[in-house]
Amino acid sequence: MIFTDRDKEREEVVKGFLEDGSTLVLGRRSAMVERYFYKLAYDLYSLNEDIDGIVWLCYNSTPRKVKERFESYNIPIIENFWCIDMISSMIGLPKNEKQTVYCNTPTDYNCIFLTIDYVIKKIGRAVIAFDDVNAALSYDSADRLIKVLRNLNNRVPEKGCTSLYLLVEGTTTPETENAIQTTMGSIFRVSDKIQVSSATSSTRLKKWFKSWDELEKTTWADVFSFKDPLLYILLLISMVVNVFLMMLLFYVVMYRIGF
Repeated sequence: MIFTDRDKEREEVVKGFLEDGSTLVLGRRSAMVERYFYKLAYDLYSLNEDIDGIVWLCYNSTPRKVKERFESYNIPIIENFWCIDMISSMIGLPKNEKQTVYCNTPTDYNCIFLTIDYVIKKIGRAVIAFDDVNAALSYDSADRLIKVLRNLNNRVPEKGCTSLYLLVEGTTTPETENAIQTTMGSIFRVSDKIQVSSATSSTRLKKWFKSWDELEKTTWADVFSFKDPLLYILLLISMVVNVFLMMLLFYVVMYRIGF
């Protein structure tokens, strides 16, 4: 078949992430990478009946900004959406967002663990979204933060939950980046292609969701290998129309010169 079931493929990958327990979204800094992170967090919730909510760990933006980004990406904000705000107390911002716990400092890791336990006990199994690792690294040493990530990735799956992290590629040392990756169950690498890898497998996905940004990045190899069937069909129709017009033009020219 030319057309593939992308929704089924996405659902299978998401359920694999839930089994892996922790997933790192990795890519160069761009709105597209962030959008994949937000979309993946929502998919982990919406495509798994056993997941009851999302806990958003706010290092990069305040809870209000996070919700604004969800809206800008046209991703629904679910009812059981909780935030752990790591920055508002430090910089003196108001603390008036609903379903939000405010930690005193960005390195108050006890606050993170206690809040996650509290929210899971209150709403059930959840996706823990760490937004983002780069921002957290600006407040603490890499060695200490990696120990925290390893602790999270041991505790969260034991509670039947899954954790999701965003790391911008190339903004820290290769040693730190590799050390962070080794703490994860799977890697969701965003570039011209989407590559999902874990300890047991590595898969290149066709597309995660359709957008004009993705269509602009489509290569000729994608078109002729049926990875983008709609573009293939449009190209085929265009070629047939062009051949017809060339034949018609040839006929008109020959008719005018008397052949």
